[in-house]
Order: sequence, then C-alpha cells, then structure tokens
Amino acid sequence: MIALCLRRLVIPITVALLGCAGSDLTLPGDGTGADGTGGTGNPSPPDSPSPTSVIRVESVEGGSQSAVAGTDVPIPPAVRVVDSLGQPVSGYRVTFVVTSGGGTVLNPAQETGSDGVARVERWTLGSPGLNTLEARAASLGSPVVFQATALSRAGVDHFVFVVEPDGVRVKESQTIQVAMVDAAGNVVPLSGIEMYLGLFHRKDNFQWSVSNQLLAAERFADTENGVATFHLAVREPGTYQLRALSDELPELGPHGPEPYLFSRSFNVY
Repeated sequence: MIALCLRRLVIPITVALLGCAGSDLTLPGDGTGADGTGGTGNPSPPDSPSPTSVIRVESVEGGSQSAVAGTDVPIPPAVRVVDSLGQPVSGYRVTFVVTSGGGTVLNPAQETGSDGVARVERWTLGSPGLNTLEARAASLGSPVVFQATALSRAGVDHFVFVVEPDGVRVKESQTIQVAMVDAAGNVVPLSGIEMYLGLFHRKDNFQWSVSNQLLAAERFADTENGVATFHLAVREPGTYQLRALSDELPELGPHGPEPYLFSRSFNVY
C-alpha cells in the first residue's frame, strides 16, 4: 500500500520537472488540439477581414447640362461604384437608360474600370425640353438620374460681337467674343455650335478683301452657353474687320444669319 502511494506521487512531480526544463510536452485540456483547431475541430479565425461588399453607386459628372436637340451633351455622364470603405469596385455592370426626352445613348451597358467609374460613350438629346438618363447598377438601390436641357436652334435670330476687336500691335493676341441672340437681343445659351471668323483687310482703294491667311491663331471656336471666344492676332499692319459665321444654323442661312455680322474696324500697327 505504501509503495503504491509513492508511485502516484512520483508521476506528477516528474511531469512538472519536465515542463520546467523547457519540454514541448503538451498536457491534455490546455485548449489546443494537435491540428491547431483549439481542440474543437474548427479552424481558428483568419487574421485578415472578410471582403467588403458593394454598397452604393454615386454620380461623378455629367449632370445639369444643355445642348442643342439632336446633339450630344458636352460631358458624357459617369458614375462610380464603391464598397463599404469607399473604395472603387471594378468590373461592375452599369446600364444607362434614357427615361424621358426621346434621346439615345451609345453602348448603354458599361463595366466599371479600376477607378470604379462607368461612363456612357455618348448621350444624344432628343426633343427640346428636359431630357433624363438613369444609371442603373443591379441591386444597389435607386438609380443615379442625370438631367439635361435640349435647346431649340429656332431661338437664334442673329449674332453680336459682345467683345469687339481693338487696336493692337502686329502679332499681339486679343480676345474677341461673339454671341448668338434672339430677336430681343437675349443670349440663346446653346453650347457646341461651331462659329468662325473671317478677316477682311482694307486696301488703299478702300475696298475690303478676305485675308484669313494673316490671322495668327485658330479662327474656329465652339459656343459655350451661347458665346464663342476667340484669341486672335494679325501678322501684318493695316486696317481690318472681322466677320462672324456659322455653318451649323442652316435655317438662318448657309453661313449664319444674314446680313452677315461685321465687327467694327480696328488697326494693327
């Protein structure tokens, strides 16, 4: 009986001594299984967080524009898809759908790029008045709505120089602006209408001749909200006039309203 009790006492003392000596011995019930599952058979939780989920689609640009009916808006509408951390999501399908105005879109189904942005290639406005376009992204809630105003060309009656040319030195640049206005003289806010200027040189016999080759800058410009802006210079001294033209208002004549609009004369010295 005494020997048996001594044997039971020696076993735990031996185990304790082995543990103190730095043994790798693992005792049952310490919470760690042999497979690293915590003894329950279930894997330990991963160190990295689970992937975030897509939560919203937001407007990037292209809202509240205007263009002539039957033409494209200046900025193609675009949206961005982001996850719950606000990071862009690539490869997400977005569909652009015309919902009023009767316009059209080119390639309406787009996928977001690495920046999370999907952009319609072209939005051509329909009938004059309010036109709307929706960007729909599956189950991401309400679509993003874009609005644009389709303008009628019929409101343009004539052109005016809102910034006239002035006397300058040879090759000195100056700014000239031409506006499209209605019969009452109000600017018609059409954007994207190409206008161009013709340069006329007064000869010694007081006759005017076309001298566009003497212009030292681009004589074509598109209107922005009804106004075309030019930055021009003339290569030779003399007395000149400018004439404003446009080929995009055929109802007003082949090159714009007639009689044609001439600027006041100016000297280059």
